[in-house]
Amino acid sequence: GECRQMGCDRVLGSEKALDVCGVCDGDNSSCENVISKFQRKLRREVTRVAIVPREAHNLRVNVTVAGSAFFHPDNSTIVIGDGRRRRNVQENLVFRKRDLTIVQGAAFRVQKRGNTYSIEADGTTFEDVVILLVVAESTIEQGITASVSLRYFLNRDERNAKDRYVWLFGGWSFCSVSCGGGTRQKMIVCKDEKTGRIVSRRKCPLTIKPSQEIEKCNVFSCTFKWLPGPWEACSTTCGRFGMQLRQLYCVHSGFNGTEVNRNNELEVYRTMVQPSICKTSAMPTRTRECNRIHCPGRWIFTDWSSCSKNNRKGIQSRIARCIPPENESFYSCDGPTVKTEIRSCTGHVTRAIEFPSRCWGDKNRFCSVPSLKRYCNVPAFRRKCCRSCETNETFDSSEPYDRKHRVPRT
Repeated sequence: GECRQMGCDRVLGSEKALDVCGVCDGDNSSCENVISKFQRKLRREVTRVAIVPREAHNLRVNVTVAGSAFFHPDNSTIVIGDGRRRRNVQENLVFRKRDLTIVQGAAFRVQKRGNTYSIEADGTTFEDVVILLVVAESTIEQGITASVSLRYFLNRDERNAKDRYVWLFGGWSFCSVSCGGGTRQKMIVCKDEKTGRIVSRRKCPLTIKPSQEIEKCNVFSCTFKWLPGPWEACSTTCGRFGMQLRQLYCVHSGFNGTEVNRNNELEVYRTMVQPSICKTSAMPTRTRECNRIHCPGRWIFTDWSSCSKNNRKGIQSRIARCIPPENESFYSCDGPTVKTEIRSCTGHVTRAIEFPSRCWGDKNRFCSVPSLKRYCNVPAFRRKCCRSCETNETFDSSEPYDRKHRVPRT
């Protein structure tokens, strides 16, 4: 058989080839050459020395490790892994001696010459890839530095078409400490420009991720005090048991103010801490008495006494008494100063007639029947029909009349 070459257009015998940024039969006009050089001092066992973005082509990386005379290059190694999954780092450490590593669709080849690592990649990376330098923990204090030179190509047209996901700053995180000076950082989120929604950070490129913004917070001292809130409404309007309550808030001693009000309540809610922190501070009173005044009672007269004389004119009396409100013993009555009433009577009145102190209306529909008015001197009838007995209402014969019950129809 005959071995024939296939071009990048997947046609046998075609001589078309990819340019440096992966465009078939391209002329490199849409290629963007990215070059980066820097030097970094190693401060931990695993250090990220380079980030390769997705859609990168023809990657070339050189990492030179230098240290003191006691540092040996064999105490270091290069790890290539998925930039989003840090767990792959440990997996790749087991296979660090392999010359060829496939990560995110690209074939990475690592070669070591002395204390310099040369890394080349064939193909296109599907996602972001990180290159890590791993050294022994015992050698970090020897002042090891890594010099990195990085070069790759990007297709400018593809990159512009895929700039759909962008990094945005969100709100501030919680402070690391509640007092004494701590730090907080701004949250960084990934936004889909097409839908306007916040999406997983895996979709945004690591190469253009903004630097973390950090600021100091809660720089006030760690001494605290109680700050009282406003008094609540009294539990009663009168009597012996009225009480008022108020809330107490634990805030730092440098807080400006002696009590919570409308002007500072938002600041209080933002900076207050657990009440247990103020347990050593003097606590203001949370309760106080209020509305400890007499509750209004009402006057009620007793029944008339028996007539003082038999078979002739005498006198009767009744006494006014102050009745307390329900379930209240601390009360007083305002009103008439005359506590006793006297009237004349004849001897045949031997039984006191009980009259209600106040009429609230008739309690029976038969009270308005004129023929029953003669029973108004009967205490039981008068209690039921006090309104009809106190007025001189007459029966209106023009109204329809119910002969069965002898009352006007309504």
